[in-house]
Amino acid sequence: MGQPRTHVVECRTGAESAAELDRAEIVIGVGKGIGNQSHLETIEPLRRALGAALCTTRDVTDDGWLPKQYQVGLTGRAIAPKLYIALGIRGAFEHMVGVRRAGLIVAVNKNAKAPVFKNSDYGIVGDYAEAAAALHRQLSAARPTHNSSLAGSGLG
Repeated sequence: MGQPRTHVVECRTGAESAAELDRAEIVIGVGKGIGNQSHLETIEPLRRALGAALCTTRDVTDDGWLPKQYQVGLTGRAIAPKLYIALGIRGAFEHMVGVRRAGLIVAVNKNAKAPVFKNSDYGIVGDYAEAAAALHRQLSAARPTHNSSLAGSGLG
């Protein structure tokens, strides 16, 4: 039959990120309230600091900001993280049914009357980017650096 003409070096699919979402202990959800697709990168430092998976709403996937495998809700998947942080998510029933098994829900939305607050354990009325940056700063300040943990041991 002859030699294959292709050689697979690496295969990346959305399935990996979808599996990560199913087993994640911390998930950050983003909605249309973040403004546009380019603003997704503003939550990346917080996501990395928490080791969080990313999910979204149907509106976001319909607009092509993220692939469908990130969609949580009635027409997406159901997840059960220990912590769910909803950034700029309105909180429609269709989305919230997908996170109802979350241990703790923290919502950030500019609209104090957003339905997401009715289903949240904690709510922040404000800009998602400011809240995410403040949380990232607090996490960074609370985390000891490698060298400072060795300072008192005589090894640093």
